[in-house]
Amino acid sequence: MENWDAIVIGAGISGMCAASLLAGAGKQVLVLEKQDQIGGRATTLRVKIAGEEYRMDNGSFHAITMADRGALGVTYERGPGLDKLKLGDLQAGMALFREDGWWEMKDLVKGENRDDFKRIVESIASMSYEQAELLDTVSFDSWIRQATRRQNVYDFFRGVIWTLTTIPYPEEVSAGEVLVTIKMSLDSLHRISSGTFGLGGSINLVKPLAEFIISREGEMRTGMRASRILIRKGEVRGVAVDRPLLGVGYQYPETQEIGSSLVIFSVPIWDLFEFASPTEFPSWFVNTIRSYKSPLPFSACTMGINFFMAEPTLKDTHHRVAFSLSHSKLSHQCSVVSASDPSVAPLGREWISVGGGYLKEEERADRSKINIAFEALEEDLKVMYPQIFKGRILARARRLAWVIDGLKRSPYYTGRHRLPHKAPGVRGLFLAGDTVQTRGCGIDAAARSGVLCAGAVLGENIPTFRVSK
Repeated sequence: MENWDAIVIGAGISGMCAASLLAGAGKQVLVLEKQDQIGGRATTLRVKIAGEEYRMDNGSFHAITMADRGALGVTYERGPGLDKLKLGDLQAGMALFREDGWWEMKDLVKGENRDDFKRIVESIASMSYEQAELLDTVSFDSWIRQATRRQNVYDFFRGVIWTLTTIPYPEEVSAGEVLVTIKMSLDSLHRISSGTFGLGGSINLVKPLAEFIISREGEMRTGMRASRILIRKGEVRGVAVDRPLLGVGYQYPETQEIGSSLVIFSVPIWDLFEFASPTEFPSWFVNTIRSYKSPLPFSACTMGINFFMAEPTLKDTHHRVAFSLSHSKLSHQCSVVSASDPSVAPLGREWISVGGGYLKEEERADRSKINIAFEALEEDLKVMYPQIFKGRILARARRLAWVIDGLKRSPYYTGRHRLPHKAPGVRGLFLAGDTVQTRGCGIDAAARSGVLCAGAVLGENIPTFRVSK
């Protein structure tokens, strides 16, 4: 049987960050990925639109909220080197659509609103992280309403949490999650919030990590599905994998066992019992994981539209949001993907990505209701973005997708209320990914979990962001 110092199941951002940090600490690491390429939701696909090639991420929202000062930057600094981390510029700003049109978010907190805004930001900056984490049990809505009675200030922070958590409802988000994330951003960038993206697609954030792991005598094996975590007498002994099938027709997969006393499971936590028997773990741990089948983010189905324009129409890198549109009654996010990263679209073309919020349970299974919802969304967009419909649209693509963005961010589901990185009851089994303890949004949250997991393995308190001097 071949043996490795560590085996990582899953080559998404969290698994790759953990593997890279372990490789940098001198461990020989094997990464197993059932798909044909690494990256998970950070895989970038080349797609033909109107006869031209675009690069599209497999996931729907891959913000890096603290740029190179966040968890990904920490991982690169200890591994491939920060010079290998290719990120776009920080987004210039945010805009909010209201009944009277578009507002620059920064204009909401000027004039008579400034004192409230300044006081709230100063209170967040002066909090300790421990104090902020105590607020994981209350909603951000209740916290912010105690802090201000000014609607503009409330709407400013509501827009911020929409982008930080992908949840537009402050009453469904824990205050601790928002406050810790904002505080990290203040400490690292001196900004309340800002995002950027990996140049050329998110896959380019994963490739240097893979190269670094291989340079340290590790290995990446794609198209190889882990089928079972080998556990004997309460200790990890390795992983069983199914060999890739060759040829055509039905074949029964051959199983191979690979040895290691350390396994990192970076697949969503609710799938753990497909790899290991529940009897290996304490009952509280089993019951907690089983309860997580419900708190997927709203069990959410999102709808949106991609517009591929012959020439630039919106022309800016603002992140645009709305809380409730008049026709569709949906929440809304929009970004000009090609403005943030021109390399994802052909020269001179513009790619606008519009998210239309979350469909209700009764609408998801009814095709006619889905079509009605899309038509209502387009009516809203004609009001919000008349320049799109006056321009030359090369193609438009409606999208309907299940959101798998970790767990809900509601009170009692964030911070230390989530499962720890060390699995109880089984020595040598660790957990990573945005379904266990982490903070933040998108790639930054996934990377942060990988860093925390590696720290738990190594017995080291690895920082998950870099403080600005």
